[in-house]
Amino acid sequence: ANLGNSIFAHIDADKVVLQVPGELLFSSGSATLNDEVFELFAEIKKTFDNYPDYTINIRGHTDDRPIETAQFPSNWELSAVRATTVLRYFLEQGISPERISATGYADLIPIASNDTPEGRSANRRVEFVLEKIAR
Repeated sequence: ANLGNSIFAHIDADKVVLQVPGELLFSSGSATLNDEVFELFAEIKKTFDNYPDYTINIRGHTDDRPIETAQFPSNWELSAVRATTVLRYFLEQGISPERISATGYADLIPIASNDTPEGRSANRRVEFVLEKIAR
């Protein structure tokens, strides 16, 4: 699929992982989707359609910088609401609710050091994990 240069995809026999940088999807501290994301999501949906026998887990991740707002008292809430915002979009696009789930991981699974702006940026992401349905 045409997912762009900033999307990381890993595919093996039983799992497909698509990693999308958080700044493509959301403004800082927000769980409202950026308008620019819908073309990308159309391509991601094509991937979902190509793997109908796979479940889809949407995983929200943050960096380790604390957040404390009325809407998001911590990174837990921010990551979970971002993941469910993405989930709701795909439900609206016809993805079966039996096939899709969302999980917020806050800053617990970093992929880079949080000691640099680049590392923190890499850690702020949404992952789509497609796994083969066991039969």
